[in-house]
Amino acid sequence: SYLMAIAQCVNTLVNVVGVVLLSKAYELFGSSPKPPALSWLRPIRLCNCGRARRPVPRSATDFASGWEAKTEELAGRGISLGSLVCFYSQLFDSERMSFQPPVHTTKDVVRMEIIPQTSAVGTSFSELVNDGKKVTPGKMVTHNWSNLFRDLMATVVADALGEHTFEFVAELLCDKEGLKVLTETLQVHDRLQDTYWICAFSVNQHAGICGANPDGDTDPVTKIPHPVCGCKTPKFFNKDPPLNEQGESIM
Repeated sequence: SYLMAIAQCVNTLVNVVGVVLLSKAYELFGSSPKPPALSWLRPIRLCNCGRARRPVPRSATDFASGWEAKTEELAGRGISLGSLVCFYSQLFDSERMSFQPPVHTTKDVVRMEIIPQTSAVGTSFSELVNDGKKVTPGKMVTHNWSNLFRDLMATVVADALGEHTFEFVAELLCDKEGLKVLTETLQVHDRLQDTYWICAFSVNQHAGICGANPDGDTDPVTKIPHPVCGCKTPKFFNKDPPLNEQGESIM
């Protein structure tokens, strides 16, 4: 029919135009067709690398460098398992506290042993036993100061021995004989050189809490208040400079 003939002509014309465009035959005529303008398209900037960067305020750079320096310093305060075991064994013979593993918490040990032992030098315990040398820890231990110090030690020893629970180790840590067995086991497995980062030992308590006992904490055995340290080490608390933009100390 007439309409069918027209449709075939249009289809043929479209095909010819397509072939010309795909083969770039139009270049033979000395001019290139311009692509249709698509007004709805807008260029997309994928990167602003070419733009001038706004200078960072000096206070921000000072804070960043101070933060990084302090973080790196703290990260170098690891302590060996051998030093931890030695410290623990001395608690049984301490004149400062009547150490009872099933009773005394980490807070008790920090207040009555770690702080007094480091008072003369005003450093963290790890810095004291490491003679100020940087020791990179193999692992970081998170814990709660209100938990038993025995259990903190038990988790570290259990980790070094590859145990999945610490209950049996905790039982052995209740007396000097059990501690001796654990020490020999750690020595046989060559684990006394393992290093850990534990805040009670790695943070300098003289730069913060040593000078006061605001909660009136006492020894759970003798009921005597925790001692207060009289050292002159400068103290840094949450609102002491240098501060970040939120007003928090980086020290």
